[in-house]
Amino acid sequence: LEIFEETKAKLGAGEIRSDRIPAVRRSLFRHSLHRLIANYSYGVSIKELTPMYRESLSLISICWPDDGSEDMPDYLKDWYVKMLWMLSFGIFLNISDEDFAKIVSVWDKTGRQDWLIDYLIAYRIPDRPIVDTLIFPKPYAALKKAVDESDPHKRSAIVKHYLEKEWYSGQKGVYWYEDHKNVHDIFFGYWSFES
Repeated sequence: LEIFEETKAKLGAGEIRSDRIPAVRRSLFRHSLHRLIANYSYGVSIKELTPMYRESLSLISICWPDDGSEDMPDYLKDWYVKMLWMLSFGIFLNISDEDFAKIVSVWDKTGRQDWLIDYLIAYRIPDRPIVDTLIFPKPYAALKKAVDESDPHKRSAIVKHYLEKEWYSGQKGVYWYEDHKNVHDIFFGYWSFES
């Protein structure tokens, strides 16, 4: 936390080289999001999580690296997952409509279309059109299948199978995959918040 605060202060004071600013902003965002998730994993109250979320929210729009100008490269799956986390936390922390719109605007600037992102956004913005395609069908196609299933027992079975057999293995290649095995204290918890 000290390094985070020091880095934020240096950034605010103009003490970071201009060519390093985008990377520093991305690092601050990642750290703030990991801190939020770690505190959620620890069981911190919603009241305490909300300011942590707002910290992440203040950074996301100034550090988002995807402008939609290229096909979705694999490295952007990391950012896709971060967007899922931000939308999911925004929903269950019941953030203001204004703050939720800030997250949506970051995604919309990419011009990308994705069923799961739209589905989460439509929870708060009901008139949001929901496309039928998934940018990352592995592993998220199972969630679409569950939503489309009318039988609640089958829906539960699909989600259970997804969480137990597909979700984690489908994250292979994402930057935090297997963090629980790291010898350094970097593990912040594994959560399928979108589920």
